[in-house]
Amino acid sequence: MPQPPLATLLGTLYGIAVAVNFLWEVPQMALYEWWDASWAIGLLICFQAALGDGLLVLALYGVGYAFFRRREWILQPSVAGYSLLVLAGMVIAVALEMQALAWGRWAYNARMPIIPGIGVGLIPVVQMMILPPLVFYLTRWRLLRTRSVVA
Repeated sequence: MPQPPLATLLGTLYGIAVAVNFLWEVPQMALYEWWDASWAIGLLICFQAALGDGLLVLALYGVGYAFFRRREWILQPSVAGYSLLVLAGMVIAVALEMQALAWGRWAYNARMPIIPGIGVGLIPVVQMMILPPLVFYLTRWRLLRTRSVVA
């Protein structure tokens, strides 16, 4: 399978990651302390979070590249690739949530389900376990559909 230019692959991956994560972030904002903010401020915060989530997805791509030693590993999905995304997404999300909570970057309200033993929110961890595989699938589909890559 021919490879798309790296900029095309990463740009498509990032754009889809931001869009998909933004759609997740909006309903998730009700689980954080700042929920009382106006909708405009809330949407801005969600968009900023989605931009960061997009960077995390790019980091996951980098983890896969280091593991599989192929930059096109996203275009040839496998159980190992998706398993790596889920596991690495979980580890990154737990570490990020622990750090953000310790530094006071955000706080959960009583509606956020907490993972026992580690004290971080379940929903943002599940987000980084579910959405990256979906984003990678959609990216592959988009690149194949736009003929950036010929199947």
